Amino acid sequence: MRLFAIWVQAGLKTLVRTPRSAFFTLVFPLILLLLIDSANSGGTVTAAGGKVDFAQYFTPSLAIFGLSFACYTSLVFSIPRAREQGILKRIRGTPLPTSAYLAGIFGSAVTNTASQIVIISVAGRPVDYVAQLDEVPSETKAEPFLAGPEATPLREDVVNSAPLARPPAAMAPEFADGFFLVPRHGAMEDL
Repeated sequence: MRLFAIWVQAGLKTLVRTPRSAFFTLVFPLILLLLIDSANSGGTVTAAGGKVDFAQYFTPSLAIFGLSFACYTSLVFSIPRAREQGILKRIRGTPLPTSAYLAGIFGSAVTNTASQIVIISVAGRPVDYVAQLDEVPSETKAEPFLAGPEATPLREDVVNSAPLARPPAAMAPEFADGFFLVPRHGAMEDL
């Protein structure tokens, strides 16, 4: 079991360290999702159960595309690459069972697939939400929300200011040319 985990980790490191493989496994289906869903925003697809938003229909399809792409790139490309680089000969000369090596490659493919499905599903949620915004009626305008003093005006009968804890002379005991001279930081603790 430990050898399996080590080889799954090695397969994941290989995926991350190979930019072309990482791009086409993790990023390319996400780009396809954003481009195709944004091009067909607000569209519907007639399926067996009735009409479905295009984003809801296409996101699972693209997740399956990512699944097949992750398995294809990790299995079909990794074994010939390992053979070309001489990794298979070196592994054959070690006490590592071939089954552990192949199980590690398959485990890496399953992990890549799961991460791809999670990425597509998470990215598909906002795309579906944006597509549903087209259905919101836009004839009426919402009242603007004002935050701050304009939203909560004072009553006209309350014009008194809050009393000060100390008089201004206690806070700035020196006065020159019409300005209070503020003491340095730490000089007020003894008051």
